Parts: sequence; C-alpha cells; structure tokens
Amino acid sequence: MRKIPEGPEGQPLRALFYRLGLDPNNPQHWEKVEAYLAKHVPVGGPPPEWPENPPPVRRVRRPQSWDALARRRLVQRFQIMKAVYPNENDLAICKRLAKLWEYKNWVISKARGKRGLSAKTLQRQLEEAHKLGIA
Repeated sequence: MRKIPEGPEGQPLRALFYRLGLDPNNPQHWEKVEAYLAKHVPVGGPPPEWPENPPPVRRVRRPQSWDALARRRLVQRFQIMKAVYPNENDLAICKRLAKLWEYKNWVISKARGKRGLSAKTLQRQLEEAHKLGIA
C-alpha cells in the first residue's frame, strides 16, 4: 500500500487527493490520481513557474470579434498599465498588453489555427474605442 510522505514534501499530493475528493488509503483512488496526473501534467513535468490554478485550456473556436465589452476591458487594462508605466508610449504599453494570456490566445482564424493579437492591433482597437466613446 502506498503512503503519502509526512511533512512538507507530501503536501502537494495530499492537496491533490483532497481537491479530487479521493482517499489516499484506497488503492483504486491512487489509480485515479495517476490517470489524472498522466492527463494533466506535461511529459517533462510541470514547468518551474506553473501557477497554482492554471488557466483552462481553450479549444480552437470561431474567430473572436471586438464588441463593446472587449474594448472596454482593453481600455481599462491600458489605463492600469499606463498608471504603472507612465513614461512609456502607447505602443510600448500595447506590447505589454499583447503578452497577457487573453490577448496572446485570442483566436484570429479557426481555419489556420491562428491566435494572438499584435501590439498594433491592440493600439488600433484602443483608437476605435476612443472614437466610439468607450472609456
């Protein structure tokens, strides 16, 4: 029968059993944990900076479009970044925004599997938001 190590080295495994609602004393539950890890952990193991709650993996879907809510969110994020980096120009801040998970995984073309928005696109959408009076 397997046992979870005592102390801090066993804490991640105890937390996983708890999160999945499984009992570490049940051998069948160990098989479920192994199957879960095989499905969710990359072959080389988790990356060193793997977040506690990684964002969900999104499947390729229809291309996303810019509506008022998406532009409002972009304007809000831009204003926050502008407050944090007051000396940077708009394009530099858009480059920082383009690295955010939401804009990096934005579906552009389903057929070609193209994703991600450039800083220039974000800057154009900011200008469009200002024209439409979204702030």
